[in-house]
Amino acid sequence: MTEVPAPPRTTPIRPSRGRTVTSPVVMSLLAAVAVLTVTAAADRWYIRLRADTQQEQVGAHARSAAKAINTVVLRRLGVLNGLAAFLTVNLDRPGLKADFASFAEGLRHGTPGLRTVQYLRDGVIEQTWPLAGNENVVGYDVLRAAGPAVVRDLVRAMTDSGVVISGPLALRQGGDGLVARLAVRDSAGKLMAIAAAVFDAGLVYAEAGRATSAGRLEARLIGANDSVVWSSSDVVLNDPVRATVEMPGPDWVLEAAPAAGWVDDIGTERRTLWAGGIALATLLAALAGVIEAWQATRLETRYFRELREAEDQFAEERTALERRLVESHRLEAVGRLAGGVAHDFNNLITAIGGYAGLALADMPPNDPRRGDLLEIQRASSRAAELTRQLLTFARRQVVLPRRVDLRGIVDNTAPMLRQLIGDGADLVVDRHAEPVPVLVDPAQIEQALVNLAVNARDAMPDGGRVTIITTIVDGRPVLVVEDEGVGIPTDSLPHIFEPFFTTKAPGQGTGLGLATVYGIAEQAGARIDVESIVGAGSRFRISFAPTDGAAPAEVVTPLTRMPTGDEAILVVDDERQIRDICARVLSRLGYTVTTASDGREALETLQEGPMPSLVLTDLVMPGMGGLALHAQLEHQWPGVRTVLMSGYSADVATVGTSAVPFLLKPFTATELAAIVRETLDAGQAG
Repeated sequence: MTEVPAPPRTTPIRPSRGRTVTSPVVMSLLAAVAVLTVTAAADRWYIRLRADTQQEQVGAHARSAAKAINTVVLRRLGVLNGLAAFLTVNLDRPGLKADFASFAEGLRHGTPGLRTVQYLRDGVIEQTWPLAGNENVVGYDVLRAAGPAVVRDLVRAMTDSGVVISGPLALRQGGDGLVARLAVRDSAGKLMAIAAAVFDAGLVYAEAGRATSAGRLEARLIGANDSVVWSSSDVVLNDPVRATVEMPGPDWVLEAAPAAGWVDDIGTERRTLWAGGIALATLLAALAGVIEAWQATRLETRYFRELREAEDQFAEERTALERRLVESHRLEAVGRLAGGVAHDFNNLITAIGGYAGLALADMPPNDPRRGDLLEIQRASSRAAELTRQLLTFARRQVVLPRRVDLRGIVDNTAPMLRQLIGDGADLVVDRHAEPVPVLVDPAQIEQALVNLAVNARDAMPDGGRVTIITTIVDGRPVLVVEDEGVGIPTDSLPHIFEPFFTTKAPGQGTGLGLATVYGIAEQAGARIDVESIVGAGSRFRISFAPTDGAAPAEVVTPLTRMPTGDEAILVVDDERQIRDICARVLSRLGYTVTTASDGREALETLQEGPMPSLVLTDLVMPGMGGLALHAQLEHQWPGVRTVLMSGYSADVATVGTSAVPFLLKPFTATELAAIVRETLDAGQAG
């Protein structure tokens, strides 16, 4: 029998104190579990991060879209302001019908989406343009025949001081539209007319669709009374972001949500994350040591770098949006400031320039102090020019349109433009052979010429030629300013008329010059176009509305000397300096002058006698103002002529009739002498 040997005796291996001996399999499994745990935590963190980021991005897109919709509406409201200014001056003129047609056609030509312009008296549509296709609305009594919502908005326009927007509404002319209305009032607050403009609502829908589709959003636009104005689809929005669309009157609201749903568009990234985690866990289960740790670190570093880059890009986009918002607020602040200080500032400029002129007149020609006084006058003129430019840019400049020959404006401005562009550039004026009649404010066209000439000069640092052309194209008066400068880059062309946009070096441009020109053209009912080739120059073309050619155009000619007279004149102004300057200037011209500080004192002076031939009065004064005084004069002393004056841009809208001559502050002694003599002569001729 064979003996089976006993198995060998073994001694178990014990770990040393404080040390655990783990097999490679356990190490790999623990590493794999750790990687999966980290992947799950990173997935939850990434979902929260993407949800927050997506919420902010959708909000930014919605606010940008709301701003774009607001811009579409507000850009077209300049038409309504221009129409109101036109009606203020021309409402009671015999030729209103023809001039309204010409002016309205110019507005429609320069404003895409403008369906109709019209005005109402006592709630009845008195005139509309274009007339073709709209004959049925003339004489339509809106207050009696329209629906409750339309009547409510019209009544609000008749009682409020701002623009009132109705709609979208189904129009009698067919289609949907937005109706904007603005009251035209006299100084006593009495309603004279309602200026109205009808815009195609499709423009607002198109802009809403474009702006929201760019952000891959589903959206809808909520108008007044929580009515849905427009919707991108029939899909019910889930937890939408709301952005306010600022409108004249009640604001609208834009609701937006991602087209693919909240956080639902990150499935690919999540699958990639989990796939990477599982792959790494599998790799760690198979491999050990430094290689596995290095690969895990590399993947994590790449992930966080991409995440940081995405955060940086979002921060840049948010900063750009905030910068545009600040510029918008700055534009509104400048506009309010310009309108608020114009009255007092223009009175001060009138006083400074007037007293300097009086001192110059009393000083010998060889007196060395004349140079100082001339500098004061030049500074006063520059201050007046800056005030006009700021008011024009802010759409608060006084507009006094009249029929003039465009060639005359260019001829009178050319000497100043030659000095402005300097010896390094040549100015060439190409005049049309026949008169070029336009219905504009000559002072604003002169301002536009100055701004375009400065722009041309700065574009030609090495010199060149600036050409100004007056012509008529297809019955429309046209003004062209072209240069041989460096040209405008293609990416800058869409922005050159934006306020504060400039390509000049810091400190060399405000960004208001071309924005002011655009505002002038808009207020005149004109259209401005620009063509430019880099290295070959730029061409700015302003096309005005055609005017009735039956009456000859007035030619603007400068005064060579101040006219005189011997009539009696009463000067009424609550500012002592203005009374003093006017009295001294008119006295030196041969007139007999008395003064009063307000309307009541003026009436007392008139009752005591002797009776003056003309009353020169400020519009806004404590107690009785200029318009009330003018009404009293027409009632008691109809033979006494009146000239109204003011330095506040809102005052012209209260004059209400072109039959009363108006003198805008600040004015020069020459302008004062001219309007006084013209008014007196007109009274004698009548």
